[in-house]
Amino acid sequence: MSIVREHKNVALFVAITLGSSLLLWGSLAIFQIEAPNLESGEPTKFLPMFIFVLNGFIPSITGVVLYRWKHDEYQGRLKTIVPSKDLIAPIMVLLGSFGAIIFFQVMLYNVFVSQYDYSVIGANVSQLIPLIILGPLSEEIGWRGYLQDQFKSKHSLQVSLLIGIVWALWHLPLFFIIGTTQQVNDVNFFTFVLLLVLQSYIMTYFYNKYKGSLFVSIFIHYLYTVIFSFYLLGTSYSLVSDVLSIIPVFVFALILFWLEWSQKKK
Repeated sequence: MSIVREHKNVALFVAITLGSSLLLWGSLAIFQIEAPNLESGEPTKFLPMFIFVLNGFIPSITGVVLYRWKHDEYQGRLKTIVPSKDLIAPIMVLLGSFGAIIFFQVMLYNVFVSQYDYSVIGANVSQLIPLIILGPLSEEIGWRGYLQDQFKSKHSLQVSLLIGIVWALWHLPLFFIIGTTQQVNDVNFFTFVLLLVLQSYIMTYFYNKYKGSLFVSIFIHYLYTVIFSFYLLGTSYSLVSDVLSIIPVFVFALILFWLEWSQKKK
């Protein structure tokens, strides 16, 4: 039995997002044009900045266009970006959960690698605002708001795997663009894929649980972008530190999988 509601919609969205990533971010990688680097604080040129940011918004732009083209209720879907009162409790749960994730990531790093540099937290607080725009908001209307809706919600594990892989492939050019977090830290692409699949499952779980709330997806994406950035800033990147950072995320995803499996048995 297929887990996809509309195969053509999925294929079109994937083709546009991956194609744009190859064209826009790929051009920066091929021509060795340095990308904007929030960490350096140095002035950036307009054209590289425009290309870099434009591709970051392609998933959401594509999602809005395709949703409007294929469905009449797209405005109602976009309204879920605004949080409702019944999301106060899940917001607190998510804050606690991701606070626990970064706590155990840092603890594991301190025990098995070296001492985490806590000074980066105060020095990089100014990054928190652009992080909500250049990632969660620019992507989630597409990944969860459109692509997620093309799958049958009861198959969350398979859906997470598919979306996570496509999501990771969309990021692939960033590993070759001078100045990106992935390139500067020499991030391992395969552990990155695993991380995004796990993150995709976590987001799928809460997206389904809270009836397709885009706010929940954006909030989770934002939280993990923040802790991922601060973890990289405060550590000396290596494959070991990378694997250690995945362990708490894997445990959290495993807990959610157990909860979902237990609910299905009832």
